[in-house]
Amino acid sequence: MISMKTLLTFLLLASVSCYGKKVYTLSKNDFIYQFRDTTNLLQVHCINEKGLKVWLHTTAQTILVAKMQESREKKLILYKVTLKGDAIEAIEYNVWIPSKKIISINIDSVHSFEIEKNGFQEYERPYFSLDSARALLKFKNDSLANAYTGGEEFVIYMKEKNNPAADTIAIIENACYHLKFKDGNDAEFGVVYKITKDSISVSNRFNEAIAKRDKKEYRIYNYAISDLAELSVFRFKGQKFRTLKFTDYDILVSTVPKADHGCPCWFSLVRYNGEVYFYRYWRTENGFAGISEQNGRPIWLER
Repeated sequence: MISMKTLLTFLLLASVSCYGKKVYTLSKNDFIYQFRDTTNLLQVHCINEKGLKVWLHTTAQTILVAKMQESREKKLILYKVTLKGDAIEAIEYNVWIPSKKIISINIDSVHSFEIEKNGFQEYERPYFSLDSARALLKFKNDSLANAYTGGEEFVIYMKEKNNPAADTIAIIENACYHLKFKDGNDAEFGVVYKITKDSISVSNRFNEAIAKRDKKEYRIYNYAISDLAELSVFRFKGQKFRTLKFTDYDILVSTVPKADHGCPCWFSLVRYNGEVYFYRYWRTENGFAGISEQNGRPIWLER
């Protein structure tokens, strides 16, 4: 006789496992391509219930169903599935008795696969070809790098007057800085577009989107180098800025080969959605980090 407590527990588990459940299909060829000699996949491309190819972002609860002959099937924990040779190695899913035992299924005995989405943390995104995105990314970055294989450009060097042992700070074209000028104008994440022997051209913000969010008109400033007043560098430790006054530094402007410092900007791919972000060097207290823009906000990564 089943007790009321046991029955209620069963009904609760059944309702939780079925609520929000969606089924995706995965062809045998796509399974082989994605699961060969790999495991812990965080995303899988498959076909949703509308017949659209999507990227499904998975969790530890996502189930892969191997469809076999004579209507037989095996439910497997997806993130533990791998294909080695002709053998599918996986942990079989059991809602009642979780197991860590690895089972093996011959790939020839399987004709197709389904993926069961059982939770709210799994989500889908429109499909994109990761290989094509990587190829485009390489082309873009190679084009940027090629522009710095030859030629020269002016660089502004700041050498601290009272501390000759301190590192020299370089202001280079196409990198970002927090600068303030003697007339009070400032540049936050400003892009240095041009340096000559006595002048500098810099934008007041990283791009128009950030300027709009800051309620500023996007502008390009043209100043004499002697008009520079302050450089602010960010401290990741403490999350605050340190202000450097140009009057405390000896300023040297000289031409250097572009190849000496390389390209100060690059493209980066977000693997889970195929979006490409354009980064530039941004001067911090610890050297250069990478800065980009997302929805009008600056985003950065240490580089």
